[in-house]
Formats: sequence, structure tokens, C-alpha cells
Amino acid sequence: AAGAATSVLMRGVQAIDFYRLDYFANLGKGAQNPAYPFYKNWIAMVRSLEPEGLKAARAPKDIAFVYSRAGTDWWELTEMTKFRADPENKYKYPNSAMAGYAHHDAVLRLLFANGHPFDLYYLDQPATLQEILKYKVAVIPFAYSVSDPAAAFLRSAQEKGVKLVLVRCLGETDEIGNRRETPALQALAALPGVTFLDFDLLKDGTQPETQKAILSALERS
Repeated sequence: AAGAATSVLMRGVQAIDFYRLDYFANLGKGAQNPAYPFYKNWIAMVRSLEPEGLKAARAPKDIAFVYSRAGTDWWELTEMTKFRADPENKYKYPNSAMAGYAHHDAVLRLLFANGHPFDLYYLDQPATLQEILKYKVAVIPFAYSVSDPAAAFLRSAQEKGVKLVLVRCLGETDEIGNRRETPALQALAALPGVTFLDFDLLKDGTQPETQKAILSALERS
């Protein structure tokens, strides 16, 4: 909790609420939870960092993390529909359905753990996506669903010198889940400055060789 909170403070956030902190700290309910000093010390650390420029800190324009929310959702719905076609699975959740979430989470954790600051954008919002032109590299972990405008923008970004790292998916459907005959980013993946890593991070996201390959692709960019 403190690691994530400190990170967002360094990205311009001006106020933080810890949801239901009293659950952790037992505030006013007798003996304090062991977590209480942890949060208290974190607040003291933030107060010490403020005069050193904590609130003025910003992530460098090196890495843009591009999240495909539509891809996560359409993949999950497709996998759940297939799985639950069997009446015995009507109320069960298939592990495969969480692949979109797992890919984004694995790359986020990898960036945090290795000290690579980044800013987050959504592949589903072409207007704000324009901001990634300011970055050296954009990493897109699970671009399963990609609109035509988003695909065209990524091609334009590549032409303008933004390096792209694509993991696992290449726009197999459009933004509303319609299957494409040819993935929207298939041609893009073969162009200079674009790295496509066909890794299944749901299965191998914690493997050292997989993590090393992703970091190497980002660092080369």
C-alpha cells in the first residue's frame, strides 16, 4: 500500500485516502493492529520528503504504459461464454478468462519492481493516446481489441519514432469484440522500431527469462 501511494504522490497526486484504514489499524477499538505504525511511519516519511520536492516530482517521458480495457473485457467475456456453455460450468470462472488482467498486472509489477517509472494511457481513448508521442517507448501488454483509429494512431506513432513493445495480442477483434480476419496490428508488429513478444504472461509471467526479455525490449528502446 505504501509503495503504490508513494509512487502516485511522485506522479502529481495531491491527496490520498486509504480505504477503510480503520480495518487495518483498529483505530479506537482497543489494541492497535500491527499495521498502524507502518502507516504512521509512512506519513512521517512523506512529510520529510515534501521539502525535498516530492510534490514536484514527475515521471520522465520515457515509458508510456498503454492499457487495453476493451481487450481485457472482451477476452474475458469470450472465454467465460465458451466455458459456461457446459451446464456443469454455469457458475464457475475459468482461469483463462483473466488473461487480460494478468498480462497488464505482470508488466505493471515488472516496471515497478525494476525502477522504471511510467505514465498510463488507455488504448480505448484515442484522444488522450496522442500523449504517447511525447515518450520514447510505449508498451502494450494485451491489445486484444483495437479500434481502427487506435490502430492508425499506433502506426503514426511508429512513423514518428516512438518505439512500441507489444505483448501477446495484436488486435484480434475491434473495440466492440467483433473478430477481425487479420489482426489490426499484425502488419505493424513487423515494422522497424516495433517489438512483438508472443508471451503468455498468465502462464509464464513470473518466469525470469520472460521478465528479462520484456525488460530488454524496453531498455533497447
